[in-house]
Amino acid sequence: ERLETVIEQRHGYERFLRDLIKEAQKSGEVSPNLNLTHAMSYIYGGIQNAPVWYRREGPDSPEQIAASYADMTLGLLTGTKPRKRRRARKSS
Repeated sequence: ERLETVIEQRHGYERFLRDLIKEAQKSGEVSPNLNLTHAMSYIYGGIQNAPVWYRREGPDSPEQIAASYADMTLGLLTGTKPRKRRRARKSS
């Protein structure tokens, strides 16, 4: 029962992301030539792998990592360069 709930949630996230990218393609913000399946696999692969390498005592806060992932994802989808950020210190 729990597994079914988790799978349904994952499918909901996938539908949301797919629809978001398709809308961006229709509006011209994302190239229509972008392979949707590959882009989604790339994005989810990065997100799903974060718990493997993230360490609470590491140099970057979850907020810094999220901002960096957002920049990389937008760059992948739109072809833009990441914003230049000041490296904020992680609060203890």
